[in-house]
Amino acid sequence: MKNIMRELSGLALVAGMALSGAAQAELVTNGGFESAGFDGWSQFGTSDNSFVAAEADYTHSGDHAAFFGAVGSTGGIAQQLATTVGQRYTLSFWLGNMGANPDNNDTQSFFSIAIDGVVEPASLGFDKTASEMTSYAISFTAASLVTDLSFIFRQDEAFWFLDDVSVDAVNDSVDVPEPGTLPLLLAALAGWFGLSFARRNAAGGRP
Repeated sequence: MKNIMRELSGLALVAGMALSGAAQAELVTNGGFESAGFDGWSQFGTSDNSFVAAEADYTHSGDHAAFFGAVGSTGGIAQQLATTVGQRYTLSFWLGNMGANPDNNDTQSFFSIAIDGVVEPASLGFDKTASEMTSYAISFTAASLVTDLSFIFRQDEAFWFLDDVSVDAVNDSVDVPEPGTLPLLLAALAGWFGLSFARRNAAGGRP
């Protein structure tokens, strides 16, 4: 009986570690804006035309996406992430632009990302071109225990739309099981335990 309990405990420990690793991988709160608002985010700058809405044509997944149409100056959203110094991370998100008239010199359409106050070179900058939801990814290394992430917008004529913001740690040595692979892991571990138990009984050993 003690051997069975020991093996069951080991199985639970391994499964728990896998579940914990997968659960802790995501750092962004309300990255898909499914709270129907900016919960977890703080707004800054010109925010009169920033909102969350359920618009299927401008949403990557789920029911909601965030819209940004700051006029005359920039505005956006920010969030503080709990990070590990020296750890590499990948920021991923889906972004689109309703577009603006390129011949109208009196208006601007601008987007950028700042990490710890530093604008990322991969930011799109000034762009009036209409675009559908497109996937983007930026890698960065955390310099402190708290990393400030900011999305900065201006769109005088229409709106940018943002969805599925995610920040995940990059582990070069150990792959954390994705949620979809956890059932397979648990099934394999359960099968191993069953086989071990059957062999013990066949050999006449006591469980």
